[in-house]
Amino acid sequence: MNNTASIAHDMHSTHRQKLIIVVGQTASGKSDVAVTIALHANGEVISADSRQVYKDIPIGSGVISDTDMRGIPHHLLGFVSPRVAYTAGQYREDGRRAIVDVASRDKVPVIVGGTGFYIDTLIHDDPLPEVPPNKILRASCAKCSTEELIARLASLDAKRASSIDTNNRRRIVRAIEIATLLGHVPTIPVRRNSPYDILWLGIRVPDNELHTRINTRNASMISQGLVAEVRTLHDKRLSWKRIEELGFEFAYAAMHIRGTLSENTMLTRMDIATRQYAKRQKTWFKRNGDIKWFSPNDTAHILKTVDAFLADRPAV
Repeated sequence: MNNTASIAHDMHSTHRQKLIIVVGQTASGKSDVAVTIALHANGEVISADSRQVYKDIPIGSGVISDTDMRGIPHHLLGFVSPRVAYTAGQYREDGRRAIVDVASRDKVPVIVGGTGFYIDTLIHDDPLPEVPPNKILRASCAKCSTEELIARLASLDAKRASSIDTNNRRRIVRAIEIATLLGHVPTIPVRRNSPYDILWLGIRVPDNELHTRINTRNASMISQGLVAEVRTLHDKRLSWKRIEELGFEFAYAAMHIRGTLSENTMLTRMDIATRQYAKRQKTWFKRNGDIKWFSPNDTAHILKTVDAFLADRPAV
């Protein structure tokens, strides 16, 4: 029995481990809410962010600062080399180990993040597509523009092409790889059983406020040194191609460094891409009817909901 299966089996054999999952769009304030919950409920935070797993990119990935952690331990932040591609399957293994670790100390695991696919992979036992890397296919994709890749995916699986992050070339190529072998990218059911007992909390703000938050956050990334962070990655012999795969913020900063984008244009494109990403996040979480939605400032109501959920928590 592999590690993941063993962990899941152990949970079924005793009781369903309670998890609090805090989701929301980028810049919605969910990280601060997760810390508030952890302080209130004797918890620790486990990140569910596909970029914050990487080392050496705290500015571009938007990792929470030590000050904002307010003394709460955070897990799965900055532990993977940016040279390697980290997968959802690896996140399931690492995330479940983190849940067991946190619970073993009689702490409440608080999952927080905006990468919906990572969270769904973590909490469900669905098999992930076993499609090995296709070097020939990847080499041919490397010669294509992002628009050409989307068109190629659409010819294989139009549904997946319409929902994929169009700024994430690596994910697009992987989808093409899977669809080429299987004929389509497997669809994830909306409702599934889980080995966990879950309280879903969603944090949302009005679109106009979210857009202001996004613009402020991106401007802050620039002032904090995003360009220098990206330049350092390249100085450490990380290829421009790999840097661009880390996310659109890195791609636009790389273009600026190489002289193809001005700083103002870089920031404008970051703002637009972030709003588009936030819209896709909203669509992803909207399909989950179990999420209870709150304003980030509705602390009293959020904590009351947490207390009701944990009231019958069995001793670990």
